[in-house]
Amino acid sequence: DLISWAFTDNQVDALLKAGQGDSEAQYKLSLETMPLTERWRWVCRAAHSGHTKAMYELGNYNWWSLGMALPNQVRAYLWYTLAEDWEWSQRFKEKLTREMTPDQIAEAERLVSEWEPNPAECEAITAPVKSLERLELEERAHVGDAEAAYELANSARNRESKVMWLCLAANQGHRGAQYGLGNLYRYERGSVSPEPIRAYFWYSLAKMNGASWADASRDRLAEEMTPSQVIEAQRLVEKWEPNPAECAIVAASIAAAS
Repeated sequence: DLISWAFTDNQVDALLKAGQGDSEAQYKLSLETMPLTERWRWVCRAAHSGHTKAMYELGNYNWWSLGMALPNQVRAYLWYTLAEDWEWSQRFKEKLTREMTPDQIAEAERLVSEWEPNPAECEAITAPVKSLERLELEERAHVGDAEAAYELANSARNRESKVMWLCLAANQGHRGAQYGLGNLYRYERGSVSPEPIRAYFWYSLAKMNGASWADASRDRLAEEMTPSQVIEAQRLVEKWEPNPAECAIVAASIAAAS
């Protein structure tokens, strides 16, 4: 609450300018010490007033789910696109795109084409409820650190987030995460229906990455599968390429089933 501040003359001046739509003043206010919810609302207001770095930060807010249970890749894509002149936006947008489905990208492009400033939506902004250490882990995970993603999976407080981070770590080549996804698909954990082909697939990748314990799990599973299922699973292994976009699909399916 802004009333809880002890305002300096500079802050009063910034408030007056911010109220008139000055994006620099709005962004300056976001950098002051204040409740985190209000800090992010000023970032949002500055973004809607055209402040490029604020737009970039809103991209981070949505991608790293700073105030939400799950990331909103579509909104992150929107803000990174609008902030294209900021040096990091294009790089992060390219990484984000690899995690998105074609439908998500199409929806994000539609939002970009239809975007108009709407500072009223900033009132719905909520503060991060995560520690600085966790935010740093999420940043590392989003730029390819599989160990960070796996640590986030192990510390997640809800099953949607746990599966999302596990899937991301698996797609980044983490053998423990790959084995974990094999178990998830085999034993119907986290509201994901049993899929023996996908389980065999992830067990195989884990074994290829040095998880010797995955061999026995895969062999036992193969005894329960038909020959055609085993052949299909082996075909998927041979053709495999990292596909972080599936993580959003899996997390969304779990959220829908909850």
